[in-house]
Amino acid sequence: MASALHVRGENPWGYPDHWYRNVHASRAYGGSGGSPFSDRSYEQARIVTISVWSGNPDYIHAIQVTYGRRTAAKHGGNGGTRHDFEVRVNQGEKITEVRLRVGWHVDRIGFKTNHGRDLGAVGGMGGKYHVVRPPFIEGWTLGCYLVSIEGRAGAYVDQLTFYWKC
Repeated sequence: MASALHVRGENPWGYPDHWYRNVHASRAYGGSGGSPFSDRSYEQARIVTISVWSGNPDYIHAIQVTYGRRTAAKHGGNGGTRHDFEVRVNQGEKITEVRLRVGWHVDRIGFKTNHGRDLGAVGGMGGKYHVVRPPFIEGWTLGCYLVSIEGRAGAYVDQLTFYWKC
């Protein structure tokens, strides 16, 4: 059992530092088509907006994230209708859950925040449904939140991996 004292190498709850300071990757969701992309270089800034393009066919055509004042490259194709999901950073809001449907491509995506607000979902109903959350440690997420994405994209978003800061 953890003591009330902060021990070097551990947080006040007794868990190793890497569980509450580091960034943790989810597994990759989706297919192996397209070319790889990564927004990992932006993860020092908070996610402000996630723009998602979806349409006919019912896939996620592209995704683009604004981190702080910098907008990462658009990943994917030029089709679909743009949907912007704004995170209320000034109110302490963060993304704590991603809901998606995937097969060969990412078919559908939506987000949930620590304030219980749903952002999305857009896209089709194909593929298998997944709920992606930060890592749990004995039932706690220790304030983990989404800090960046990477994946594969071509004409559509083919694959996504989510990075969580804890």
